[in-house]
Amino acid sequence: MIFLSFKQNSSVEQLLLLINSDDSLQPTSKTSLEGSFLYAVLEAKDGNPISLATIEYFKAFPEVVSVTYMLEKDGHLGAISDDFIVKLNDTTSVSQFQNLAEQYNCNYNGSDTVKFTVRVPKTSMCDAIQMANIFYETGLFEYTATNIYSCMAMPPYTKNFYVFSANHEKDEFSRHECGYILFEDTGNPGHFHGRFVWAEDLPEEYQIDLLPVTVTFSYTGKICGSYPIINIIKIQKQ
Repeated sequence: MIFLSFKQNSSVEQLLLLINSDDSLQPTSKTSLEGSFLYAVLEAKDGNPISLATIEYFKAFPEVVSVTYMLEKDGHLGAISDDFIVKLNDTTSVSQFQNLAEQYNCNYNGSDTVKFTVRVPKTSMCDAIQMANIFYETGLFEYTATNIYSCMAMPPYTKNFYVFSANHEKDEFSRHECGYILFEDTGNPGHFHGRFVWAEDLPEEYQIDLLPVTVTFSYTGKICGSYPIINIIKIQKQ
């Protein structure tokens, strides 16, 4: 499996197109495309190892911050972050550290002159563990330490939607080949030009055009026409 982190301003639609652009891979339930930290965990459909060429393929997308292989430790899955922490030796100057970071095109920040966080660019051939080792072996640092993201299955989301018929113009309710259409409630009942999702299933009692509903759901990781397909966990009328 591989771990992709994304820029915060990326839309769900953009990211779904991205993670579904390789037919040999599929997103897992650990993928999170909303919230303060956006990422995806992808696995090969045939169970085979994912190649380095695939990692380089995803690095080329502007929405992608980093791509790395998943790690398993003590029965838990995690991923290497794209940054690591360094602490300078007493004899190491800040300028020596800065020169080293610039040599490997790494960005850095820190609140003092001893400890810094170093970010490895996604164009680097090294991941954060490899780069941290390179830094440590110079003898300039007391220690270097990488961060590991813990990837747990994401909790469900709850949002307000309007049910929308695929045959709205014919004034009859029907299911589209992708599922049932749910438009996100933007606060304006007459506005249906915003974001919508496909629901794989919809109980018959909720198959009423323009019905306002509150839905608890999870993303399936699949898309149809660039819009996400969701799995309804709970639904109720508003």
